[in-house]
Amino acid sequence: AALLLAAAPAVAQDLARETAKVEDLRSLREIKRLQAEWGYDAMAGDWKAMAALATPDVEMVLPEHTAVGRQGLEDWLRQRMGQGADGIPAGRLNARIWFSPVITLAPDGQSATGSWKQLALTGEAGKSADWRMTTDVVEYRKTSEGWRMAHIRPYLVFSGPYETGFTHDAKTLERAPIAYTPDQAGTVLTGRAASQPRPKADLDKEATLLLEAGKAQN
Repeated sequence: AALLLAAAPAVAQDLARETAKVEDLRSLREIKRLQAEWGYDAMAGDWKAMAALATPDVEMVLPEHTAVGRQGLEDWLRQRMGQGADGIPAGRLNARIWFSPVITLAPDGQSATGSWKQLALTGEAGKSADWRMTTDVVEYRKTSEGWRMAHIRPYLVFSGPYETGFTHDAKTLERAPIAYTPDQAGTVLTGRAASQPRPKADLDKEATLLLEAGKAQN
């Protein structure tokens, strides 16, 4: 009986850690999916949908302007990416590709910081063709609506027209900050324990679904 009593807390603790693992793995997937959706909406010129993927108090910080709140973000996107209009008309390109993500979860699993490379290919048939790369540092927050972007800060890497090629000004180039320390590098999960452990059968089912979703996506 004493052995059984001693084993019970250990089993509960293991379930708490495994629950947190599954929750955090799902969070990483959802954050990456959120960023991909943001890019798809940009290609479609759906500025309202892009703003809806942010928190109500979102901030997008740029050298010349800071867009605050969903409406402020929507207005900025419409003006800068959409030239004042909704949608992307035929003959115009607004391809925004985010890749090479490094997502760092907070110890409690309720927020995260992501570092992405963004390649923007923009232009209009017969008029212009430009490319631009930034390192985007995005802070995410877990909300009742799901994961949302709370703070967006792009750091310019290069830009320029297709005709003459891209370049950068070394004097104004600013290095993007890194959200993790050297001893955290390579650590995928935080190692936390969930406050409400879930049954092992539920965890096994969700872990299998995550694996299958990854296979389908690949």
